Amino acid sequence: MIKTDTNTAINEARNHLDAGNIATAQQMFHDLIEQEIDDKETRISLGRLAIDLGEKVIAITIFQDIADENPDNGYDKVNLAYAYSANALQAMAEPLLKEAIELDNAGHEAHKRLGMLYVQQGRYNEAIAPLKKAYELKPSDRDVMKGLISAYSSAFLHTEARKLAEKLVRLEPRSAQSYQLLGRALSGLGEFDGAIENYKKSISLDKTYGYAYIDLSRIKKFTEDDADLIETAKKSLGMSMPAEKRATIMFSLGKIYNDLKDYDAAFEYYRQGNLIHKVADFDDTAEILYKKSRKVYTRKLYRDNKEYASDSTVPVFVVGMPRSGTTLTEQIIASHPDADGAGELLTISNISAKLFPYDELDDYKEKFIDFYQTERVKQAAGEYLDVLRSNREGASRVVDKLPDNFIYLGLIHYLFPNAKIVHAIRSPLDTCLSCYFQIFREISWANHMPWVARRYRFYRLAMEYWQSVIPDGVIVESRYEELVADPYNQSRRLIESVGLDWNEDCLNYHQKSRQINTASLWQARQPVYKTSSKRWLNYAEHLVPLANELYEFLDQEDIDEFEKLGLKLKKPGILKKMFA
Repeated sequence: MIKTDTNTAINEARNHLDAGNIATAQQMFHDLIEQEIDDKETRISLGRLAIDLGEKVIAITIFQDIADENPDNGYDKVNLAYAYSANALQAMAEPLLKEAIELDNAGHEAHKRLGMLYVQQGRYNEAIAPLKKAYELKPSDRDVMKGLISAYSSAFLHTEARKLAEKLVRLEPRSAQSYQLLGRALSGLGEFDGAIENYKKSISLDKTYGYAYIDLSRIKKFTEDDADLIETAKKSLGMSMPAEKRATIMFSLGKIYNDLKDYDAAFEYYRQGNLIHKVADFDDTAEILYKKSRKVYTRKLYRDNKEYASDSTVPVFVVGMPRSGTTLTEQIIASHPDADGAGELLTISNISAKLFPYDELDDYKEKFIDFYQTERVKQAAGEYLDVLRSNREGASRVVDKLPDNFIYLGLIHYLFPNAKIVHAIRSPLDTCLSCYFQIFREISWANHMPWVARRYRFYRLAMEYWQSVIPDGVIVESRYEELVADPYNQSRRLIESVGLDWNEDCLNYHQKSRQINTASLWQARQPVYKTSSKRWLNYAEHLVPLANELYEFLDQEDIDEFEKLGLKLKKPGILKKMFA
């Protein structure tokens, strides 16, 4: 097949893919890869088609062959790194992109891809430098601008995000995404009126732009006065759009009808949104990692761990389930004059993945023995502290509020035996319902109620184990219901437990100008409020299966509430504990 005919076939396959004729596009693709193609540019086009079709292993093979033929070509390394990233092999992509940057012949693309990779991994502070460089090299690349705005916002640099988003709006005044990104920056700054205006502008430009709906629903309390906007959201569901956009609009309508106290309608919208968003299988990687790691982290290990661990008292780890009060806990601590908040850092999980790769978990104990009491312990702790303290050098305590760090508490206490761990705990039913009602990009277990129950059980039983092996006084509980019922005394106890003297500023966290980036950002600007306690009662008849799964964790008061509503729960058998 000659080059022109091959390129024509690739373009036809891509047209079929764009039109939704996936089977036809795949058949044409598989016919193409049977051909001997020598032209490099044509092979690159074929590799990109492979990625878009989900043929990621074939894409890696194509780009690996090209890179092997051209070892000094940075652009070919970028293409290979892109194929690795598409195949969730980011650890293999990063060094290739750094090599491409060193070769200095890949243009802005290497910096762009490295920055986007860091954004994908949640390494927002690290993403900024390569994205800024890519922007300097090619200011006309709007994708780089958007990536940099997102990185700024996610790194709490909302002022910088706002400036760049305002420029993007001037460049793309008809782009729904531009206004949504500006709205997100303003939300982070607490300028909610301006944010709402921009989200509404985004929706007016594209009535199917789900990200604007979901961001708007997070910062606005809807009333009957919003009937026109509500009708626009409902009518948009009749339009053609990608599944992800449809899911975000469904979740937005769930929040809207919850505000309107039409709880059955709200639950149905959330249910449909979760069905769209649900992945095929439950990801049990975290459970496997925990089971392997708990065989290593014991009381004896911590008694012997002296020489190589960091003596820093700066980190404060707030862990638990998402939607359990981690944001409120962080805000109270970070409002202290001697403290700050770092948001949800993925640094510990990235360190763990490098030390104990997911595809080598059977060798966890052996890898830990290689790591045990060596300079690598200091290096790992130093790597974490560098990220934690970036732009926060003056704080004596910095909060990392990533809830999933409960999985890594064994490693965390090994690296930082003097660091405090705050366990944010909230009513099981309120926690799980709130997770189910939140559209997460990276949390797949939240889209199916039985999976939510499984995750909650896993988390509670994991915490029981860590509390049994980590020395007393290291893990401090912060109970959401107690915190909102008695904010003064509970906040004072929390502040003193992390080694700080009490300061009245901690009660006025909602008045601070700290930049915020969290799904709870609207609540983070409000004083302590009680309305989200026992929210589950509004949805009780939908939650009986969940309550049965979590029976052992429920308070007697919760069980009595179901009985008052005429809803009977089933007490589990003695062998119920799945992760004990």
